[in-house]
Amino acid sequence: MSLPLIANQLYGPSYVSLDYALSHYGLIPEAVYQITSVTTRRSKTYDTPLGRFSYERLALCVYPLGIISTRNEAGHYYLMASKEKVPRDKLIRTSNLPITSPASLLSYLNQDLRLDTNQLADFDPALVRRIAAVGGQASCFRESLFIAGEAPMGIVDEMLSPYPRETEAEETNALREVMQEIALAGLQRAGSLTQKHWCKKNDLVT
Repeated sequence: MSLPLIANQLYGPSYVSLDYALSHYGLIPEAVYQITSVTTRRSKTYDTPLGRFSYERLALCVYPLGIISTRNEAGHYYLMASKEKVPRDKLIRTSNLPITSPASLLSYLNQDLRLDTNQLADFDPALVRRIAAVGGQASCFRESLFIAGEAPMGIVDEMLSPYPRETEAEETNALREVMQEIALAGLQRAGSLTQKHWCKKNDLVT
């Protein structure tokens, strides 16, 4: 029996995300048994003999990008947020975030969310950029262009310059650190803009 698949079918359109997906990807250390999802409909919770299924509402304009089809061990497929999208969904659905800088974002991810920020270096940078830029915010797009590798190499070299790179291992570590910085920049933009910033007024949901 696939609980994520049941979640997809119980209330839709929806996909699995938030705490359950963070745990599924190993981004947080806690095991999460409640199946958490996002939807374009009203937020809702179902308590069933199989467990609790909760749904948080997202604006339509931020909903579609980054949804993937995931296959479980039994061969069942269900819709889930990609690893890159889950933190963005979590940031958007968390009220009163104390994020004013990359440092405060990193503190929130490490201390409050207990996110394994080392995994940010493995995120697809092009997808991070697309997720951060969704909604047509020109400033967001400009600030995150380099995430897709569209910036001059001089910018990347400048970001790499503080790190030792004499050996292959040091070069790899430096690149991972820079990728983490890039992912954090995209997540900060995604988290600092509320749904009202992302969407036109008639696209908003509450």
